[in-house]
Amino acid sequence: MQLTIDRKSFIEILAEGQGDVSGAMPPPPGGLWGLPPEILQTLPGYGPDVQANRAEARKLMENHGYGPDKRLRVKVATRNIAQYRDPAVILIDPMKEIYIDGELDTVETANWFPKIARKDFMVGANLSGSGVDDPDAYFYEHYACGSERSRPVAAARLAGRGPRKLRKSYGSRQ
Repeated sequence: MQLTIDRKSFIEILAEGQGDVSGAMPPPPGGLWGLPPEILQTLPGYGPDVQANRAEARKLMENHGYGPDKRLRVKVATRNIAQYRDPAVILIDPMKEIYIDGELDTVETANWFPKIARKDFMVGANLSGSGVDDPDAYFYEHYACGSERSRPVAAARLAGRGPRKLRKSYGSRQ
């Protein structure tokens, strides 16, 4: 799914073009920890050629048995408020280009966080952000072992290497 997203179109639609493509952290020059464009573009789905990204995604889907005649059906769950619902609706359209048919599943806010905690969703369109440009909070919330949103593979790779130590690997932004 990462390969089918046209990030510039998302920014055009949702922020009226007032934004920059970035990863988890705010982009440079304002964001000290954001990946510079030349590195960001090397990540899957962040390259400038959206059609080439989608061709790669279709190939991956075909390798798993999907195609124009056999499509993957998913529900895209999100909170039933505009700032969550709008990106989820926009996500569903480009998924069609890689043999994925998405159906919007809106969830009332009171039920959203328990649903996420139970991992009771196929695709979850959620917002995540940090009030400051500091990787520590983001790192520990999303990658540290034991956090509720931990990504186990990344957490295992990064065990014992907090963001300050990782700076040596990825370069200082200060």
